[in-house]
Amino acid sequence: MIIFDKMIVHIGVPKSATSTLQFQYFNRHSGINYFGKPYWCERVGLDKSVEFHHAISRIWQKDSLDYDASIDGEILSRLIEERSIHGSVNLLSEEGLTNAGFVDRKIVAERLKNVLKAKKIILTIRNQKTALISLYNWYYTRTIVNLSFDSWISSMFCEDYYRGGKRNFPFRQFEYDKLINVYDGLFGKENVLVIPIELLQADLEHFSSLLSEFIGIETEETSNLLSCAKRENTSSGYISTKIQRTIHKARNLYFNYYLSHKKCDQMGHHYFSGVVPSLFNSIVQPIDAKPQRSSLSAINSINEYFSKGNKNLVDRGRVDIEKYDYPIF
Repeated sequence: MIIFDKMIVHIGVPKSATSTLQFQYFNRHSGINYFGKPYWCERVGLDKSVEFHHAISRIWQKDSLDYDASIDGEILSRLIEERSIHGSVNLLSEEGLTNAGFVDRKIVAERLKNVLKAKKIILTIRNQKTALISLYNWYYTRTIVNLSFDSWISSMFCEDYYRGGKRNFPFRQFEYDKLINVYDGLFGKENVLVIPIELLQADLEHFSSLLSEFIGIETEETSNLLSCAKRENTSSGYISTKIQRTIHKARNLYFNYYLSHKKCDQMGHHYFSGVVPSLFNSIVQPIDAKPQRSSLSAINSINEYFSKGNKNLVDRGRVDIEKYDYPIF
């Protein structure tokens, strides 16, 4: 198997400006040979783009009982070799790699090292209070959740008798301390960049410098791209939320019909799930007031849950998050 000198992987976490980095920066920097997400690559065509996407998806979605590391290692080695460009840094961005709801995340980290042969890891993090509000907004507009934010937070601590545990997946999603320890141990602390996304707004130049030096690319181009980057996945206001929920309810009825008739309409799914809601959101956003999601009790619950892990990060000097009001007691 071919081992490449450099494959850098941005693993998220979700809701930490991952879409903005993917669509506005990684795929535009001249020094980066971008492998996705999104995974489409014109140079190799649709079939090989899909093949690569599926191989990456299996890293974080496939159960160990069914996963074949040798086969996927050969697939990834071949596809990366075909797409590599002399003088450019191979970089992959996929926030699903830190998803707490699929394969054990330590196993995912091991697969990145041993199957993908990743050399460096980028982990963007976000204040858990705003990350959870953002995740809730995403769920709520898509009718995945119909509870209020406070009720949703409270439900995390309720017993799930069917599963035999707590329904706290969204909280585990943003436990950074344990995740960073795993990657530091596997790749070495010097090969794992942990960067709070709040730094992007607070000090663009410093954020650009840290990211560029770690990747090994031109800092000025990074700064220029990020300074004019359009923010992806902006939060919805009252009007847009109501419109999007209506659209997604219609989508659910539409695709239930198609599934019942054993049909598949991927283009329709794309428009219902992304294009149409985003269009309405962009139209009404300038006049749409943002809803107040969080109460003091919900914020207190979030602070209490994440405080110990965040304090461990600060005490070890691993990442400077105190200035951005992360939960720390």
